[in-house]
Amino acid sequence: MARSTRLKLFAALALFTQWPETAAAQFTLERVVLVSRHGVRSPTSMDNLKEYTKSRTWPAWPVGDGCLTAHGKTATSRMGAYYRREFTARGLFSAGRRPAASQVFALADVDQRTRETRNGLLEGFFARPQTKDVCTGAHPPPDPLFHPVGAKVCKIDRDLAEKAVMERAGGDLESALRPYRDTVKQLQGVLDCCQPQLCAAGVLCALETATPKLTVTDYNVSLTGPIAIGSTVSEVFLLEYAENMPSKQVAWGYHSTPDSIKPFLKLHDLQFELLQRTKYLARLQASALVRQVLETLRQTAEGTYDPIRPVPREAKLVIYVGHDTNLANIGGMLEVNWQLGDYLQNETPPAGAMAFELLRDKTGKAFVRMAYYSQTLDQMRNLTQLSLPRLSGPARKTTPNVARIAIPSKFCPEPKDGACSWNEFYTAAQHEVVDACIPPKQL
Repeated sequence: MARSTRLKLFAALALFTQWPETAAAQFTLERVVLVSRHGVRSPTSMDNLKEYTKSRTWPAWPVGDGCLTAHGKTATSRMGAYYRREFTARGLFSAGRRPAASQVFALADVDQRTRETRNGLLEGFFARPQTKDVCTGAHPPPDPLFHPVGAKVCKIDRDLAEKAVMERAGGDLESALRPYRDTVKQLQGVLDCCQPQLCAAGVLCALETATPKLTVTDYNVSLTGPIAIGSTVSEVFLLEYAENMPSKQVAWGYHSTPDSIKPFLKLHDLQFELLQRTKYLARLQASALVRQVLETLRQTAEGTYDPIRPVPREAKLVIYVGHDTNLANIGGMLEVNWQLGDYLQNETPPAGAMAFELLRDKTGKAFVRMAYYSQTLDQMRNLTQLSLPRLSGPARKTTPNVARIAIPSKFCPEPKDGACSWNEFYTAAQHEVVDACIPPKQL
C-alpha cells in the first residue's frame, strides 16, 4: 500500500477513536459479539526457529510449542475483567450486580491456546477460576468454523489466489518486499541466519539476498523466504516481550523494547496483508466465522437466526476465540481497518478482539457498530489491572487500546453517529460470504 494512501487511512481512522457524545444517549446496547485472538503463547515450532540462526540460542519457554502460557492466561483474564467493567458501564449488564453465567457465552477453536484463552477471559470476567486446559502437544483436526479451508470445506482456486496476491503485492513479491530490504538486512544481523541445511535445500543462505516465494495448494497458501521468516521471528520477539522474559532474552537483548521490535513487525504486517487480507483469500477463510457472527447478531436484532453453532438467547456477550489470522481475514473480507495505539495499522495483538455491537435506537430500529480492543505490550508484560478511560484529563497507562472501526460505505451507506443500519449491514455482509465455505450446522 502506498505511503500516501496509508496516511489518508490513518487520518480517517483517527476520526473514529471516539463516538460522538450524542451516540450514547440515543442508542441502547443490546448484544456484543467479540472475535478474540488467543493470548500470549510459545512459538509454534521451536525446531523451525533453530534453523533460522547459526549462532543464537533461543530462550526456553515454560510450555510446549504453541501453548498459552500461565502469564498469557493471566494477561487474558485482565481483558475479561475489563470487558465486564466496560460493558456494565455502557448498560449491557446491570450496574451493581455481577452478571449471571448465562449472560456470557464463549466458544473457542480447538487448540489449547484458544481454549485456555476462553477460560482466562471467563476467569477475569466472573472473578472465579475455570477448568484448566493442559497443553498435551496434540494437534486436533481444524475446526471448520474457524478454518473452513484448512478443514477442506472449500478449496482455493490456485490461479485466482496467485493473481490476487500478486496484484496486492504490486505485481510481484520482490516489489512488495523492496521497501523493507533494509529491515531484512538488519534482521539478518540479529538472527545470524541461517542453518546450513536451509542453504543446502536451496531455501536461502542469507535473508538479505533471498527471494520470497509464494506456494498455493488447494487448501493452503504460504510464503517462504525473508517475508515469511521475518514475519515469524518478529512475532516471536513480540511474544518474548509480552511474556515478561528478561530484556537480555528478548531478541537476545538487541531489540528488547516495543519501539525497537516494531520495525521488524512490518514484515509480519506485510505477510498478513498478502496472505490474510487479500480479498479473494479473506472471503474464503472468513466466511464461516462472519456468517456465525451475523447470525448471532440477528438473533437479538430480529428474534430469529440460522447459526452454524447454536448460541444461548440470553447471552448478552458472545465471544469467539480464534487466531490472528481469523481477525485479519475478517478485516480483509469486510474491508475494515483499525489503529491500536502505537501498534502498526491492522495489527492483531495477543488477546485483542474485534467487537460487533448490536444497538437499538429509541424508535426500535437496530444498528451495528464495530471496534477493536487490545492491551498494550507493556500492559501484557506487567500484567496490568486495566481501568476504564477517564472522561477528561490525561490518558491512563492502565487503560487498554480502543479503536473505533469505520465500516465502509458499501456496508454502511448512511451511518448514524458511527452506527450502521442493521438491515443494510447484514445484507451487504452476507453478500460477501462464500456459501461453499459454510460447514454443516452443529446444533
